[in-house]
Amino acid sequence: MQQSAVFAALASSALFATGSALQHRAAGDAPSASKRRMLRRLLTRPSWLFGALLSAGAFALHATALHLGELAVVQPVILSGIVFTVIARSGLAHRLPSRHDVTWSLITWAGLSFVVVALHPRPARPPTVSRAIAIAIIGSLLALAAVLLATAFTRGRRRALLLGGAAGVLFGLVAGLVKLTLSDNSKVVGGSLLLPDNLLGRWSLWTLLGFGAWAVLLNQRAYQTARVTMTVPILNLCQLAVGLVFGWVVFAERPAESALLMAAQGGGLIMISIGVIALARSSPDDHPTRRTADSPTVTG
Repeated sequence: MQQSAVFAALASSALFATGSALQHRAAGDAPSASKRRMLRRLLTRPSWLFGALLSAGAFALHATALHLGELAVVQPVILSGIVFTVIARSGLAHRLPSRHDVTWSLITWAGLSFVVVALHPRPARPPTVSRAIAIAIIGSLLALAAVLLATAFTRGRRRALLLGGAAGVLFGLVAGLVKLTLSDNSKVVGGSLLLPDNLLGRWSLWTLLGFGAWAVLLNQRAYQTARVTMTVPILNLCQLAVGLVFGWVVFAERPAESALLMAAQGGGLIMISIGVIALARSSPDDHPTRRTADSPTVTG
């Protein structure tokens, strides 16, 4: 099932990267206007609508991957999907990726290969709900503290880093809560994820929706404060860290048993993190108000 989770996560990353690139291009081509007027104009653009549809499909695949595999596997794959963003943007611009982007893309995917090769599947364990509640509370308090601290800075690097970090914490919680919500009575049939009958009655569903909306808002505020190259790395790394902790604490996920495999996983995560930072800093520094994608990562 871990291999299926990897494929689903890769497909999610590819869809989101393509969708984000299409939406980003449509928004960049739209004339300057108020937010409401711009949204109306974007809703009439087929490329923007198709990008939104791809992003929705990416979220469904991400949820499927989280149901099939461990957070420690799925989240690094999703994070490394920034490589797909490089490919999608270059394709839409009718140009080849730069040597810098190719180099760091290869490093990122090399790190991902280490993480995947070091997989050591274990029997699924039921989640500890009380620990999930505790992590959700602690994580939300950390995000709130970062937001309150950010109010002391009206602009600049510190404010952007605090807001981006808070959004990353919340997005990491969302990933964990998605897996928790689908942990019981959910199954994949014919490639489609069948949701549990009592889905609407689960506290984790409504909590992840609230955290998701809050994270999107903080993400946009961070983009309005500083360039995307400053906010994306801290957001991605916080999202990854929280997702890994959620898996360890709630689902009893463990790193590889042997020292060699553990070193491969750790080295792979470091390579992915460095690659993501390098690729994010090479992305176009469009002003955040011209962006339409609400995702924390450049990929998804």
